[in-house]
Amino acid sequence: MKKMSVWFVAAFVVVSLLAGCGGSPVDRFEELVDETIALMKKAQSGDLSAMTDAAKLQEKLEKLTRELEEKEDTLSAEEQERLEKAMEKLLTSAF
Repeated sequence: MKKMSVWFVAAFVVVSLLAGCGGSPVDRFEELVDETIALMKKAQSGDLSAMTDAAKLQEKLEKLTRELEEKEDTLSAEEQERLEKAMEKLLTSAF
């Protein structure tokens, strides 16, 4: 059950991030990555409240994804690099 919860959270986050990468709110993106990693660790420890937290995180991700999609074409090279590093951090910690 723990692994299933962790994989669910990781899969959801990765899909959401891939669907909406881009935009100027890079700081919030990085914060959501950190929040997601913490949530995955919480789920791994068997804390069932992680599923409730995952629902809250989903709302944040959906809002940020919409915002990022609107700003996708205006990313600076630095912002793109920061987003890539944040994504790499997430994927590394998920596996």
